[in-house]
Amino acid sequence: MKETKKTYQSIKEYGQDMSYENEVRYKSREDRGGLDLTYRVDQLIKQKEFLQDKCRQAGQTIEGLKKELDRLSEENDNLRTMLGDRNVKG
Repeated sequence: MKETKKTYQSIKEYGQDMSYENEVRYKSREDRGGLDLTYRVDQLIKQKEFLQDKCRQAGQTIEGLKKELDRLSEENDNLRTMLGDRNVKG
């Protein structure tokens, strides 16, 4: 089998990238341990951002539910008015 791998022929070529075939990408692992304070601070910042996002989502849900409650309450009042409170017990 013929070798197709490119190699450098002169010193001038060392500044050029010949190929990526021998390059390997490694997943960067966190080299800081769990007791490293900078690592812990980073974890807490990420946790804070996550919790803030969830609080915002919960707040939006609560606002939507308040609007729905107001709408239903108004609809209930309208029905009571239309029926003249004769058939509606409250």
